[in-house]
Amino acid sequence: MPPKKAVKNSPKLNLLYRISQVVGSDLGMSDILNVIVSTAADLMQSKIVTILLYDEDSGTLNVAAVRSTQAAPPDVASIPVDKSVSGKAVKTGTPQLITDISTLSPAIRGFAKQQGIKTVLCMPMMLGGRAIGVINSYSQKSGGFARNEMKLLSLVASQAAIAVENARMCALKAAFRQLKAAS
Repeated sequence: MPPKKAVKNSPKLNLLYRISQVVGSDLGMSDILNVIVSTAADLMQSKIVTILLYDEDSGTLNVAAVRSTQAAPPDVASIPVDKSVSGKAVKTGTPQLITDISTLSPAIRGFAKQQGIKTVLCMPMMLGGRAIGVINSYSQKSGGFARNEMKLLSLVASQAAIAVENARMCALKAAFRQLKAAS
């Protein structure tokens, strides 16, 4: 049998590989999420990517990581889950595609217009059948995202959900060890 030809790694494959490396790492939550938003921005060729984590107790989505290539986005720390499209993605567990930015909240809408954003894709970060957050990709392209782009962001969202859960478990283990050592 002849040897298989070497396949060149595509840039997208390399970016996905970078995300897979942080999933099982012992980096802290903030570092992990910053790698994911940075890599997702490159992967999606988006000007802005955000990760918001869902806090079921307060019913809010809390901004956990932001990557903006142009300017700092508005300082929005948290939003009620029932008052945003990102929240709809979390509540329904389905992606939300926004092609009319006038439906965004006023603070985000103004920033999006300033940055030339035309579409936003909100992809829920699913874990065990429940959404633990959302990753949003903001693009200057009109008309939305192609099916393969939606699949890519879904893959990133799945990896991000696993990374978040892993980071939370590592933090719990460290706290347990600290409690055990103190007693």
